[in-house]
Amino acid sequence: MRLVPLISLMLACATGPDASPEEWSPMSTHSGPPLGDLTLEASPLSPGLPFTLTSTAVPGDEVTFLASVTGDGGGPCPDILGGACVEVERPLVLGSVTADDSGLAIFERTVPADLAAETVWFQATVIAGADSSVSPVIAAPIDVPGPFEPESVSITMELDLEFSGASAGLACLFAGVCDCTATYVGDGLLFERDGDRYTFEGTWLQSRSTCSDGVGLEGEVWAPADGLAYHSLTLEGGDLLTTWVAHASPEDFTVDPAADQWALEDLAELWDGGPLLFGGVTEEEELGVVATITSGVTMTFE
Repeated sequence: MRLVPLISLMLACATGPDASPEEWSPMSTHSGPPLGDLTLEASPLSPGLPFTLTSTAVPGDEVTFLASVTGDGGGPCPDILGGACVEVERPLVLGSVTADDSGLAIFERTVPADLAAETVWFQATVIAGADSSVSPVIAAPIDVPGPFEPESVSITMELDLEFSGASAGLACLFAGVCDCTATYVGDGLLFERDGDRYTFEGTWLQSRSTCSDGVGLEGEVWAPADGLAYHSLTLEGGDLLTTWVAHASPEDFTVDPAADQWALEDLAELWDGGPLLFGGVTEEEELGVVATITSGVTMTFE
């Protein structure tokens, strides 16, 4: 690395933003096309991720890479560039790389995770006095990932029913209302999105049950005979689950216990990228029998 030319370029590029063109360099600001045939390409930029700048130069040339978050236009024209001018505003010297035998100079760095910019302008230079050259300026947008939009959902719900109370023994003996467990499963592909509501088209069915008909689960948890169903989920801000409805009609996703659907509302489950695990315990009492229903739900998005 030729330290003296590089330091000179850094000093020229580090002049304050309020400096006049004459203070940037004794030469005037250059507004014409870049000199030389130096090329430059940049890989996609994302906060916190590595990126690559690739320049094609003469083998053995020392290629210096510049960046700006302000824009392109007339920049400094230091004497060491021998008539060439930097064409990015307020340039920052990133570093330099020697072109290999094929003329490629590849520079790697990581985009700062907290970079407050939508675009970065890059330029490459070869410092060689009158033989100096600069590449065309390229504008590279910062790819800021948007909120995750799930393409599919998988759901498993485990129910554990326990019966107690003065009449529990008789209810189990004569009506089959005994302690039992049941499992429901469903899945679906994204069918429609409307704001924070995501509707998935797929299945919902009872996969296992030790409960007798007397327990009446079919009146509590809707499961279509053919398994076909829709799941509508409210994900506020893209990551807070507040409502889940399994329903028969793609248009009818309102919470209505009388309709063919199973619904859980008033949830507040924060999704962090992994499976959502939630559940609860409810109690119902009728004719001296107390039913304690423990539910556990596993919901996975992809």
